[in-house]
Amino acid sequence: MEIQREKDRQIISQAMVTFAYLVDAKDQYTQEHSVRVALYSEEIARRMGMSEADATLIRYIALVHDCGKVGVPDAYDAMSSDRCYRSHLSKEKILEELNRYSGEQFDPELVKYMIDMIEDGFTYNIHHYDDDGREVKHLEEVFK
Repeated sequence: MEIQREKDRQIISQAMVTFAYLVDAKDQYTQEHSVRVALYSEEIARRMGMSEADATLIRYIALVHDCGKVGVPDAYDAMSSDRCYRSHLSKEKILEELNRYSGEQFDPELVKYMIDMIEDGFTYNIHHYDDDGREVKHLEEVFK
């Protein structure tokens, strides 16, 4: 029974990631966006003290967030990613924006966790840049 449950979990996870990649494939600047948002959202859920089961559900929801926005993680990923109209923002500028709009555009409770994740390096482990400041893609194996 437990083996079947794990197989089911893997199938669901792979299907959700595949769907997210299809949504993100609309242009090169949104590739892996949903996967990064899912990882940020799942970590916020953990830091808020949610159960692993709830954190997993949050991750699944975030994978399909472009059917509806999830707020802070989505905004962070947009700010920290290169776009066709601008390069990614600096860590300092992102922190400034999160603090400026906390309580207005963003839930202040979630901003607190997102800032912690930026400051302790969690986000850097998901979103890497090479020495020239270009994004390096590496998330293919995250949900396997």
